[in-house]
Amino acid sequence: MKSRCTRRELLKAAALVGPSLVGIAGCRPTPTAEPTAKPVAEATAAPAAQPTAVPPTAAPRNVTLRCAWWGSDARHKKYHQILDLYESVVPGVKIEREFADGGPYWEKLSTQIAGGNGPDIIHMHQNMVNEYANRGALLPLDPLVEAKKIDLSDFPKGTIDSGKRGGINWMIALGATAPSVVYDAPALEKTGLPAPTNALTWNDYAALLTEAQKTLAEGTYAGNDSGAYEDAIQVYMRQRGFELFKGDKLQEVGFSKEALADWWSQWETLRKNKVIPPAALVQEYATASHADSMLAKGMVLATIIRFMVVPTLLRGT
Repeated sequence: MKSRCTRRELLKAAALVGPSLVGIAGCRPTPTAEPTAKPVAEATAAPAAQPTAVPPTAAPRNVTLRCAWWGSDARHKKYHQILDLYESVVPGVKIEREFADGGPYWEKLSTQIAGGNGPDIIHMHQNMVNEYANRGALLPLDPLVEAKKIDLSDFPKGTIDSGKRGGINWMIALGATAPSVVYDAPALEKTGLPAPTNALTWNDYAALLTEAQKTLAEGTYAGNDSGAYEDAIQVYMRQRGFELFKGDKLQEVGFSKEALADWWSQWETLRKNKVIPPAALVQEYATASHADSMLAKGMVLATIIRFMVVPTLLRGT
């Protein structure tokens, strides 16, 4: 018999979660007319938010949890394996799975949260933590960390802080990622141009794309348009001594107008020279998975994307 778990029940179940699951843990709020305007920090002090460990010898329980994520087929397969493994070692817990591509995932999640029917375990993104914490949709994880149900002792501080807003830990990262220049090596070799090195600057990258474009067939572009890619902008601004935002509330930009104008001007020049695809084509592939991207299809020679470089495993009891 299925039963929806309360916040207290979810905490009990979460205390048993091993690698990977708690790293995306969230909790649907009690249905309300409107989402809360501030993070529900008081939830950490409420009795229902105190973790209660379930002994390994506890009798099997009939509990159903919902886990949601976005991504490619490879990610879907991996998450199914993880959840299957969890179900095999935790008797009485059934995990329903919901997944979609990036765009549809966030649209559905927003609707679910607004209706008080969000998943119990949410694959979250650090750029979205503030919004969902403000809506009262995420469970504060600090009680579980303090009770040593979640061990973050050897996690880098920056990795831990990526899931914090207002000093409260709402998300634990599955790993760390870094924006990277990725290119089609055989295609670049055909252009006769040297492969980029770690010394590559933004001007070098623009020059490489411009030269490569002269050798490419019509309808093929040297680079993808990363002018609006937040991760690339963040790297550029930090190299100029700025941050994207000021303070923890993320309500005020931390860079100058001049720096933003320089960034956009570089990409506008590439766009006018048809070194990168037109806006309509970029938009068409905006939510495509890596496997279906313009790079994978041979439509662009290089792009800037984010790759996981430091995988982490979450240990719990």
